[in-house]
Amino acid sequence: MSNILKGRMELLNSQMIVKQSSDQSHISHRFYLPEGVESIEIMFSYSPKLVEYGPENQELIGKAFEFYDEKLLKNRKVVKDFAPFKNLLTISIEDPIGFRGNCHRFSPENTIINVAEKNSTPGVLNRDMNSGMWTITVNCHCILSEKCDIQLAVYGVHSIVQSKRWFNKPLQDVQKIKFIAPEDDRLTSSKQDTYTWKKSEIHCHTNHSDGFQTVDELVNKAKELGISYLAITDHNTMSATERIQELEDTYGVHLIRGIEWTTFYGHMLTLGYDHLTAINWSNVGPTSIEDSIREVKNEGAIVGIAHPFQIGSPFCTGCYWEYETLDFDHYDFIEVWNGENPHRSKINKLAFEKWTELLNNGSRISATCGRDWHVTETTKQLASLYLYLPENATTDDVKRAIKKGNSYISMGPKIEFYAEDKCISGDAIQVCDDYSIKVQLGISEYNTHYTIVLDSNLGEIYRKECEGNLQQEVDVLPVLDSQQVSWIRLLIYSTHKDLITFTNPIYFEVESYGK
Repeated sequence: MSNILKGRMELLNSQMIVKQSSDQSHISHRFYLPEGVESIEIMFSYSPKLVEYGPENQELIGKAFEFYDEKLLKNRKVVKDFAPFKNLLTISIEDPIGFRGNCHRFSPENTIINVAEKNSTPGVLNRDMNSGMWTITVNCHCILSEKCDIQLAVYGVHSIVQSKRWFNKPLQDVQKIKFIAPEDDRLTSSKQDTYTWKKSEIHCHTNHSDGFQTVDELVNKAKELGISYLAITDHNTMSATERIQELEDTYGVHLIRGIEWTTFYGHMLTLGYDHLTAINWSNVGPTSIEDSIREVKNEGAIVGIAHPFQIGSPFCTGCYWEYETLDFDHYDFIEVWNGENPHRSKINKLAFEKWTELLNNGSRISATCGRDWHVTETTKQLASLYLYLPENATTDDVKRAIKKGNSYISMGPKIEFYAEDKCISGDAIQVCDDYSIKVQLGISEYNTHYTIVLDSNLGEIYRKECEGNLQQEVDVLPVLDSQQVSWIRLLIYSTHKDLITFTNPIYFEVESYGK
């Protein structure tokens, strides 16, 4: 066999030309990996990478502008600023065990991916090189050029001469199979009595996907910023958390395993996996997201919708939430604020309005924020998610606080927000319709002028202009003008009338007196 060389074997070599019709599709190649292969090397390239706005893509880009914001298409300067556009193709890898990883990054040159038991390319899990059928999939996130040339080659590295040809005689040596029951993996919860507000960040990226920071750089910067709980959520891979215990011991930051599911039809934040795992995101279609959510939750994670109104393909591939079905019982949270300078973002305002609409319709889905952290340093303003947690909180405690909404989002002020001295945001309190509820408000660590607002499903019910620290008690009636108050939340506006802090709601469950 001419393609066999001592030490290196060609396992797959494919050259393709794809057209725009291959946009949002997966092109899979299956190949057999023989025994004794110690690592594989994947060489992947495509061209062109950058695409100018022209006749061949004018209709496609025009429809996108028209869908996301039709005003943009009429502004030639805006169109020019977006150009050149990018073709985006990535590589996903499956071994006989399952999904191994995804290399989701913009590369100006040919991509070389190493897969091995140790020291795999960031984005790819390190584990045994099992013989069997492997799959390499080209993920066509976005194709804007009239055609795109793709080159894909896979080589196996070994210490002795191998053959791709499969030889096996399984019936000659059949062994009795011993069934081993899986170990009991019950979740444990912290029983500490002392709870405090902990600064957290749950949307981060490293060089294991498209981030411009190593895992160590990210965690070290989180420590500098006073972040106690950090979820690493690289695109379609969990490889950045393989050293999780070492990183926690080194930097003193509690780390949470996460993945940002980066699909063609929306992004999901999945947080708090019980162990290092991988699920193939490319199996999900536009009408089958619930099947994948169940699979993720079986791994112990909670699920939230990321930046639901972020402008989508081809500007941000798959960022806009476009799944056909949307049963909110499947989701644990929604990312209402995304990115840096979140208070000035149009997409965040839309997300906040949608969250409010959901609350008014009876949903108790919690809101979160995420920096979508890609670079270590920034000059922009940041928001943080503050979770109400016990001392030495576990990942289960963090997931519970996020899911229940025991949290608030702030760009500076520290707050207290209680009902009847016991209920915090995310809690529900039973009230009688003819008794007022005492709500305690506290603002600290913010010395400039600001405005506090108690908001509800019936609109604004209290407003006050403030400056400096505040301790305030407000009486809230559960029924106003014969209408029931079903939830209240605290909003803080800056002197420029920007929303800079908000809580998840406290929910009212109203009972008539004497019933």
